[in-house]
Amino acid sequence: MAVLELRHPEVRTEDARYFSDAVRTGVLRAKPALSVMTRENLLVLLEATGKDASQCEGECEVDTGRRIGADAVVSGELLKVGSRYKMSLRLHETHDGRLLSTAVASGKSIDELDESAQQAARDLLLPRP
Repeated sequence: MAVLELRHPEVRTEDARYFSDAVRTGVLRAKPALSVMTRENLLVLLEATGKDASQCEGECEVDTGRRIGADAVVSGELLKVGSRYKMSLRLHETHDGRLLSTAVASGKSIDELDESAQQAARDLLLPRP
C-alpha cells in the first residue's frame, strides 16, 4: 500500500509531512500485515517513473499507485474549512481504480486534528457493508 503525501494548500509543509506519516502509522496499526511504503521509498519509485506526486490528483493518484506497484493507494488533503482544520482521506484500489473508502478527521486546531488523524486512517480500513 502507498500513502501519497497529503495536499496542503493552507497548511505548512512540515505539518503536511507529519500528517502523511500519521496516516501511514494509522494504516499500519489497523492492518499490521500490510506492507506500507515509506515516504523515501515512494519518492524513489516516483522519481524512477518520472512523476512528481505533488502534481497528482484524482485518477492520477490511482495511476501513481499502479506505476509504483501498489495494490492500494491512500490520498487526501489538509484544509481549513471555516474555523476548523480537516484531513480528508480516500482509499483507492489501483487495479480498477475503484474508490474503496473515505474518512475525515477534524479539529479546531492542528493539535486537535492530530488527535483524530490516526483514527481516520484506521477508519479507512474498516470492513464496509
